[in-house]
Amino acid sequence: MSLGGLVFFALFVLVEVGGYLAIRRRWGAPVLVAALCIFGGIVTMFLFGLGQGNVFEHAALVGLLIGGGIATIMSLMALYFHAQEARSTAAD
Repeated sequence: MSLGGLVFFALFVLVEVGGYLAIRRRWGAPVLVAALCIFGGIVTMFLFGLGQGNVFEHAALVGLLIGGGIATIMSLMALYFHAQEARSTAAD
């Protein structure tokens, strides 16, 4: 793995962890934070692909499928747990 790829992968991880925390702690509107997290995941995985020396089309596919997929799943999990927490608080 090249240094550029490693840096962009680390940024991807930070975007995902930051997005998860922002949704769970309600640091912003959950849907807006999720959208920004998904966009950030796509961009950082695209740049990761380019940093690995892949062609533009392959890097774009990796960004959309892997970056967008992981970010979408993470955002949906955070939204689910946030909603469950809100329901349990309202029930008390």
